Amino acid sequence: MNLDSDVAVIRSLYAESLAATSVFDHDTIVARWGERPNFPKLLQATVVRTAPTGKPSPHLPSIRQHFRLEEAIGLPSRDVAKAVNAIFHVTGILQLAPIDDSAWREAIDLARAYVSEGLAEVDMWWEIATCEAARRLVGIGYVLRVIDGAYQFENGHLER
Repeated sequence: MNLDSDVAVIRSLYAESLAATSVFDHDTIVARWGERPNFPKLLQATVVRTAPTGKPSPHLPSIRQHFRLEEAIGLPSRDVAKAVNAIFHVTGILQLAPIDDSAWREAIDLARAYVSEGLAEVDMWWEIATCEAARRLVGIGYVLRVIDGAYQFENGHLER
Protein backbone atom coordinates (compact mmCIF):
# COMPACT_ATOMS: atom_id res chain seq x y z
CA MET A 1 0.00 0.00 0.00
CA ASN A 2 1.05 3.58 -0.46
CA LEU A 3 0.61 6.54 1.83
CA ASP A 4 -2.54 7.86 0.16
CA SER A 5 -4.27 4.48 0.45
CA ASP A 6 -3.20 4.15 4.11
CA VAL A 7 -4.60 7.64 4.74
CA ALA A 8 -7.88 6.61 3.09
CA VAL A 9 -8.12 3.51 5.33
CA ILE A 10 -7.47 5.56 8.49
CA ARG A 11 -10.01 8.19 7.36
CA SER A 12 -12.61 5.46 6.79
CA LEU A 13 -11.91 3.78 10.14
CA TYR A 14 -12.19 7.14 11.88
CA ALA A 15 -15.55 7.79 10.20
CA GLU A 16 -16.77 4.32 11.33
CA SER A 17 -15.62 5.02 14.86
CA LEU A 18 -17.34 8.40 14.88
CA ALA A 19 -20.58 6.90 13.54
CA ALA A 20 -20.55 4.19 16.23
CA THR A 21 -19.63 6.51 19.13
CA SER A 22 -19.96 10.22 18.44
CA VAL A 23 -18.32 11.31 21.72
CA PHE A 24 -16.08 9.44 24.14
CA ASP A 25 -17.19 11.02 27.40
CA HIS A 26 -16.14 9.73 30.81
CA ASP A 27 -19.16 7.42 31.19
CA THR A 28 -18.62 5.87 27.75
CA ILE A 29 -14.93 5.30 28.49
CA VAL A 30 -15.66 3.69 31.87
CA ALA A 31 -18.34 1.44 30.37
CA ARG A 32 -16.02 0.23 27.63
CA TRP A 33 -12.56 0.09 29.25
CA GLY A 34 -13.16 0.49 32.98
CA GLU A 35 -12.20 3.22 35.43
CA ARG A 36 -8.87 4.94 34.62
CA PRO A 37 -7.83 2.88 31.59
CA ASN A 38 -4.16 2.81 30.67
CA PHE A 39 -4.56 3.99 27.08
CA PRO A 40 -0.89 3.66 26.09
CA LYS A 41 -0.83 0.04 27.26
CA LEU A 42 -4.17 -0.72 25.57
CA LEU A 43 -3.04 0.85 22.30
CA GLN A 44 0.22 -1.08 22.32
CA ALA A 45 -1.60 -4.34 23.04
CA THR A 46 -3.97 -3.63 20.15
CA VAL A 47 -1.67 -2.76 17.25
CA VAL A 48 1.93 -3.65 18.17
CA ARG A 49 3.13 -6.96 16.74
CA THR A 50 6.15 -8.77 18.13
CA ALA A 51 6.67 -10.97 15.09
CA PRO A 52 6.81 -9.93 11.45
CA THR A 53 3.41 -10.16 9.78
CA GLY A 54 4.65 -10.44 6.22
CA LYS A 55 2.94 -7.16 5.40
CA PRO A 56 4.32 -3.65 5.81
CA SER A 57 3.50 -1.59 8.89
CA PRO A 58 1.78 1.70 8.20
CA HIS A 59 4.14 4.66 8.48
CA LEU A 60 2.33 6.63 11.19
CA PRO A 61 4.55 9.73 11.13
CA SER A 62 3.71 10.25 7.45
CA ILE A 63 0.00 9.50 7.95
CA ARG A 64 -0.10 11.92 10.89
CA GLN A 65 1.69 14.59 8.88
CA HIS A 66 -0.72 14.12 5.97
CA PHE A 67 -3.74 14.84 8.18
CA ARG A 68 -2.04 17.82 9.87
CA LEU A 69 -1.16 19.31 6.50
CA GLU A 70 -4.74 18.87 5.31
CA GLU A 71 -6.08 20.56 8.43
CA ALA A 72 -3.80 23.55 7.90
CA ILE A 73 -5.32 24.26 4.48
CA GLY A 74 -8.87 24.05 5.73
CA LEU A 75 -9.77 20.40 5.32
CA PRO A 76 -11.54 18.81 8.31
CA SER A 77 -8.71 16.53 9.40
CA ARG A 78 -7.59 17.81 12.83
CA ASP A 79 -9.41 15.20 14.91
CA VAL A 80 -8.12 12.36 12.75
CA ALA A 81 -4.61 13.78 13.08
CA LYS A 82 -4.98 13.85 16.86
CA ALA A 83 -6.00 10.18 16.92
CA VAL A 84 -3.10 9.12 14.68
CA ASN A 85 -0.78 11.28 16.78
CA ALA A 86 -1.91 9.47 19.94
CA ILE A 87 -1.22 6.07 18.38
CA PHE A 88 2.16 7.18 17.05
CA HIS A 89 3.37 8.62 20.34
CA VAL A 90 2.46 5.42 22.15
CA THR A 91 3.80 2.95 19.60
CA GLY A 92 6.75 4.89 18.19
CA ILE A 93 8.70 2.86 15.67
CA LEU A 94 7.56 -0.55 16.85
CA GLN A 95 6.32 -3.17 14.39
CA LEU A 96 2.60 -2.52 13.90
CA ALA A 97 -0.26 -4.56 12.54
CA PRO A 98 -0.83 -4.09 8.81
CA ILE A 99 -3.31 -1.33 8.02
CA ASP A 100 -5.92 -3.86 6.85
CA ASP A 101 -5.88 -5.65 10.25
CA SER A 102 -9.14 -5.36 12.21
CA ALA A 103 -7.11 -4.17 15.23
CA TRP A 104 -6.94 -0.71 13.69
CA ARG A 105 -10.66 -0.11 14.25
CA GLU A 106 -10.19 -0.65 18.00
CA ALA A 107 -6.99 1.41 17.94
CA ILE A 108 -8.88 4.38 16.47
CA ASP A 109 -11.53 4.08 19.21
CA LEU A 110 -8.84 3.92 21.88
CA ALA A 111 -7.00 6.88 20.40
CA ARG A 112 -10.18 8.98 20.21
CA ALA A 113 -10.92 8.19 23.85
CA TYR A 114 -7.31 8.95 24.83
CA VAL A 115 -7.47 12.33 23.09
CA SER A 116 -10.90 13.10 24.60
CA GLU A 117 -9.35 12.77 28.05
CA GLY A 118 -6.97 15.61 27.15
CA LEU A 119 -3.96 13.40 26.68
CA ALA A 120 -1.59 12.67 23.80
CA GLU A 121 -1.38 16.18 22.33
CA VAL A 122 2.10 16.84 21.00
CA ASP A 123 2.94 19.12 18.08
CA MET A 124 6.24 19.12 16.25
CA TRP A 125 7.85 22.55 15.74
CA TRP A 126 8.55 21.95 12.04
CA GLU A 127 4.98 20.83 11.49
CA ILE A 128 3.63 24.01 13.08
CA ALA A 129 5.88 26.14 10.85
CA THR A 130 4.91 24.24 7.69
CA CYS A 131 1.21 24.51 8.48
CA GLU A 132 1.48 28.23 9.18
CA ALA A 133 3.24 28.78 5.86
CA ALA A 134 0.50 26.83 4.07
CA ARG A 135 -2.21 28.89 5.79
CA ARG A 136 -0.51 32.09 4.61
CA LEU A 137 -0.29 30.80 1.03
CA VAL A 138 -3.96 29.78 1.02
CA GLY A 139 -4.83 33.14 2.57
CA ILE A 140 -3.32 34.99 -0.39
CA GLY A 141 -5.06 32.81 -2.95
CA TYR A 142 -2.86 29.82 -3.66
CA VAL A 143 -4.58 26.45 -3.91
CA LEU A 144 -2.76 23.58 -2.20
CA ARG A 145 -3.55 19.92 -1.84
CA VAL A 146 -1.93 17.13 0.15
CA ILE A 147 -0.65 14.09 -1.74
CA ASP A 148 1.57 11.44 -0.17
CA GLY A 149 1.99 13.57 2.95
CA ALA A 150 3.26 16.68 1.21
CA TYR A 151 1.79 19.90 -0.13
CA GLN A 152 1.41 20.29 -3.86
CA PHE A 153 0.26 23.38 -5.67
CA GLU A 154 -2.77 22.99 -7.92
CA ASN A 155 -1.93 23.30 -11.61
CA GLY A 156 -1.13 26.87 -12.55
CA HIS A 157 -0.70 28.12 -8.98
CA LEU A 158 3.06 27.71 -8.74
CA GLU A 159 3.70 29.94 -11.74
CA ARG A 160 2.07 32.99 -10.11
